[in-house]
Amino acid sequence: PSLVVAAGIVVMLPGVALVGSVRDALVGFPLTAIGRAVDGTMVVVGIVAGVLVGLAVATAASVPMQIIPGDDVAPSSLLLRVAAGAMAAASAAVVYQAPWTLVGASLAIGAVGFSASTALTSAVNSNTLAYGAAADVEGMAAGLAAQRARTLALVFVVPGILPLLPGLTLYRGSLLLTAGETVEGLVVLLEAAVRMLALASGALLGELLVSRRRAA
Repeated sequence: PSLVVAAGIVVMLPGVALVGSVRDALVGFPLTAIGRAVDGTMVVVGIVAGVLVGLAVATAASVPMQIIPGDDVAPSSLLLRVAAGAMAAASAAVVYQAPWTLVGASLAIGAVGFSASTALTSAVNSNTLAYGAAADVEGMAAGLAAQRARTLALVFVVPGILPLLPGLTLYRGSLLLTAGETVEGLVVLLEAAVRMLALASGALLGELLVSRRRAA
């Protein structure tokens, strides 16, 4: 159940508001950035509250909702996981109504970002740093794809980071809260928030690096 709930959480996370908030803050529109941040925060709070209600109902009905270790259930093939991440990015592009001609590029960028996150997670000690760096790679790929397609990089950035969003971390934090581990649960939820900010910031940094290089 934990993986099913985590997948549902990822689909509902406010990727557009998150990336838009960081972008507005970087380009000098603090009020708009705050507005988008509040909007995204309220969505995340609503998701966590909904999960808490679901967990409370599951506990009352004696339904086990514990987290199963990923190594026991995840596909053993790295290629299969990368393909799944790429398909998630392409599906997100369709959901966000991107033109069909750009879905293939979203799929490729999702594969690049997921591969980078897998490699970097095993190379560094900080998961947040690894995901932020992977998002940076995605941002550069999105910037190059946007230049080629003559469109906004945001069209590729938002779908690209979706497979990297911390759905399982948010679920784990909610599970700890329902178990009475309030402090630990809040720490895990804060970790998820930091990771989302790292993803958005890294992706936009990569995009800016590409745009600055082209301008130079």
